[in-house]
Amino acid sequence: PSLACVAVSLDAHPWRLLIPTGLSCSFAFLFPIGTPPNAIAYSTGYFTMSQMASTGAILTVVMFVLLAMDVAFLIPSLLPMEGAPDWAKEACEV
Repeated sequence: PSLACVAVSLDAHPWRLLIPTGLSCSFAFLFPIGTPPNAIAYSTGYFTMSQMASTGAILTVVMFVLLAMDVAFLIPSLLPMEGAPDWAKEACEV
């Protein structure tokens, strides 16, 4: 909710900040504690922490590049994002 109000204060649609933030929260590829599948894979003993970190760093960079492209091109073409909508302005009034 606070990020939505930041978008409203910038006169932007809240989705412009909320979608990238929500998607980037799932980029936990670096360490075993990032997601349960990471922990399961690490617990088998086939991977070392450095192997997971190096592979995870590459995946994280790739995903952030794809996210930046989505935010710049795909999301604005699919969703209306001209200015802050009235419902967001009302929700963020103090």
